[in-house]
Amino acid sequence: MCAPKYKYFFSKFEVIEPVGSCFYAEKGFTHTEEFAPCRQERELHITSEVIVDDEYNKLFCLAARHGRHRFGYGQCGFSAALPSNYKKDDERLIIIKVFIGAPGVWYWQGAIFSQNVRNVSDRPNTEYGGKEYDHDMMGYATASGDLDGDGIDDIVAGVPRGNDLTGKLVLYTSRLKMLINLTDPTSSQQGQYCGSSVAVTDLNKDGRDDIIMGCPFYTDYVTVKDVKTQERKPQYDVGKVVVFFQTAPGVFDQHSVIVGEDQWGRFGFSLAATGDLNQDGYNDFVVGAPYAGKNMGGAAFIVHGSKDGVRIKPTQKVINEFFFSISSTIQLIQLLSSSQSW
Repeated sequence: MCAPKYKYFFSKFEVIEPVGSCFYAEKGFTHTEEFAPCRQERELHITSEVIVDDEYNKLFCLAARHGRHRFGYGQCGFSAALPSNYKKDDERLIIIKVFIGAPGVWYWQGAIFSQNVRNVSDRPNTEYGGKEYDHDMMGYATASGDLDGDGIDDIVAGVPRGNDLTGKLVLYTSRLKMLINLTDPTSSQQGQYCGSSVAVTDLNKDGRDDIIMGCPFYTDYVTVKDVKTQERKPQYDVGKVVVFFQTAPGVFDQHSVIVGEDQWGRFGFSLAATGDLNQDGYNDFVVGAPYAGKNMGGAAFIVHGSKDGVRIKPTQKVINEFFFSISSTIQLIQLLSSSQSW
């Protein structure tokens, strides 16, 4: 559970800042741990990948973490991911690591923090870069899955303002060493916010995890024609999702694109991997569009996986809900049983 707008008073500097905080609970909520890397004023465990100019800058970074140029506006917990790597403990399956997105750190460059829940000293974080990465907002969305074929869950982070404001995804190992970037292969449209939502699941049952990327502010300039003039009519903020298929370990060289159907609907604002909903043997996913449907009341679209990838047209549309966020199959079943659909 995370509270990205949680504010903290840094007594040493007399400032109040939205650092964010998360809590991890297990064993029937009998044990809880707080994970607030943007707030803690003790030493920051910097990974070997972090580059600093000199020893003075490193010590200064460790000593003072407030301010928008560091972690003060980090909003740690804006996104979070729990990898499905488990180990046996008294015949119970437990989660080993927690990953937290903090899009506001380092002048909104953003970062991913991790915490080993069994070893508090094991807490690597992603590196920070040059000024060209300011305001990219990495960590706006996160998801986990095996992205390099080694059998260990990795992390994908959404960077909606990266890649010259078109958005992108950055893939990391479980130790937060960067693998590759993924960008929209079909459009260089600025402001489409690709990476503001992300989900991971195996859609074509080939044993490799695939990645779904949301681009909710995408404007479609191609599909719709004016009936009289036959000229193309832009459909603003219709939104879309891009599905990247892992064809070999760590290789995502095939893709499919699904475009929303409602102007201003923001299709792709939220995503959830839901497992096999229609019991055909292939995993499915759900796309939220908070302003789609009648009276812009919001809708969710179910997209089914198949041996060929995904079915480009969603098979079901659940309307009259907001769908700013979708997080679980249970939530979806509740919505399906209480909402209108086609």
